[in-house]
Amino acid sequence: RVLIFPKGNNVDCLSMYLDVADSATLPYGWSRYAQFSLAVVNQVNPKYTVKKETQHQFNQRESDWGFTSFMLLSELYDTNKGYLVNDRVVIEADVAVRKVIDYWTYDSKKETGYVGLKNQGATCYMNSLLQTQYHIPYFRKAVYHMPTTENDMPSGSIPLALQSLFYKLQYSDTSVATKELTKSFGWDTYDSFMQHDVQELNRVLCEKLEDKMKGTVVEGTIQKLF
Repeated sequence: RVLIFPKGNNVDCLSMYLDVADSATLPYGWSRYAQFSLAVVNQVNPKYTVKKETQHQFNQRESDWGFTSFMLLSELYDTNKGYLVNDRVVIEADVAVRKVIDYWTYDSKKETGYVGLKNQGATCYMNSLLQTQYHIPYFRKAVYHMPTTENDMPSGSIPLALQSLFYKLQYSDTSVATKELTKSFGWDTYDSFMQHDVQELNRVLCEKLEDKMKGTVVEGTIQKLF
């Protein structure tokens, strides 16, 4: 159902919310995820219809969701605007209830074939870059062919850390940590919580990899790809 405050919910605006009408009778722990839109139709010129969209995970604590300041009351009640015609306002609601995803039991590998990377704090930009590079087959193959020794440690070798990361992305059943790789960059915890420029990171990483590839079977790969 739609909850409407025609005089505003403590504001000088029309307030409208989508509400789960039977929330009091639903079992403990219930949850409904919905994408929805609410609209006040302009009955003179539909082009000026006011429509707003949102989405929400409805539950016992938040059984209603919507817009406290949907539109100005002065606009709504001005008979020259076309929203109020013959003392009548037309409200439209479009609701799509979606499947609730339980992220505690969600199996990304099973559902998509991929597992993703863990965020260390502010490393989402880096994760995006690494997963983009991982999905370039020739780049991934070149990384795997970079020479390393049994004495190398991932935290001190960018090639080995990247090889290990790509291998885990390919074969792990759960999301993969990036701490070994960032340690090989020389980053500490503070750096992991700082937002860096993704283009600059890409440039520096490619330069380091290009340098490590010199004299190997994959020399020149970076130049050929990028």
